[in-house]
Amino acid sequence: MSRRSLASIVLVLALSAGLGSHASALCAAPRWAAHSLGTLSSPLPRLGAALVVAMEPDASGSATTADMPALNVTRGRRTSWPLTPVAIAPGLYRVPFDAHVTRGIWTLHGLGPDATLTLGLTTLPGVPVRPAVHEIRRVAATGIGAAGTQRIEVRATLDFPVPDGVIASIVTWNTDATPAAWAHVAVGQREIPLYTEPGRCGAVPPGWTAPPEGTLIARVAWVDRFGQVSPPSDAITVQ
Repeated sequence: MSRRSLASIVLVLALSAGLGSHASALCAAPRWAAHSLGTLSSPLPRLGAALVVAMEPDASGSATTADMPALNVTRGRRTSWPLTPVAIAPGLYRVPFDAHVTRGIWTLHGLGPDATLTLGLTTLPGVPVRPAVHEIRRVAATGIGAAGTQRIEVRATLDFPVPDGVIASIVTWNTDATPAAWAHVAVGQREIPLYTEPGRCGAVPPGWTAPPEGTLIARVAWVDRFGQVSPPSDAITVQ
């Protein structure tokens, strides 16, 4: 091999390595923010109530991991109680109040700026009814995924719209009872996303499971603003 040929090969390899490094540098490490999915301004039931907290990618977030921040509530200078999150789905948590958190006004710490919470005498509503799902299908989503192919989204068409009080859906695949993903929903929707593949530089909470290839069965459940989870829907074959 001539010196000129060898030099050309070295140059190509160097350029390839540089382009690869440049492409990697374009995708910064995801930043995350924890926030409440339900309103904090309305009084919460004293017994059985909880907050619903999500960890989501956020360009303005200060954290670099998807771990939940430490949460607590205080009243006055001496009364402070930690809050222990319970996972509903990857990146979605129910945060119940300790039994010592009695009726009255409290300050919530850990979800961005401090917020005021009021625990009152309202009654916790019943668990949401199970979803009535007419159809679930894979559809093309806008943009290109991490693998360089068209992004996909899994969407459900409902027999009955999203009921009052529901703020999120969770989905399971095939016979796995562990939630694969969750999605925001709005009351009154008749068609909802269940899973959306992230873009090339996108990120999803650790633990999210993409829909497997081939024949796929899905079940959907509701999450209300107090973290109560409905019974799952019938098993639906994804189109």
